[in-house]
Amino acid sequence: MSQIIAREDEEVTEDYEKKKALLLKRYKLTPERFRQLFVNHNKAPENTWTDFAYEVKNYFQEWIRGLNVKTFEELSNVIIAEQIKKSYRLRFTTIS
Repeated sequence: MSQIIAREDEEVTEDYEKKKALLLKRYKLTPERFRQLFVNHNKAPENTWTDFAYEVKNYFQEWIRGLNVKTFEELSNVIIAEQIKKSYRLRFTTIS
């Protein structure tokens, strides 16, 4: 990571949000990937429930931030769309 950041302008290396965006882009952590991590994450046996809650919360926050969700209505629309997609996938998976 330090090599990636070192190649950038000083402006980028001193701005946390710019560094974060650069690393997320480099490691391809898109909103869709954060959604997948949020939905599919399981507690590891060696971790505490507090650790698990922290991880899930971070995946959720990054997913929502990546979608640029700012209001409760926008958040509601995202969650409703996810439920519709989930129901659609389940319906067509059981038909096949």
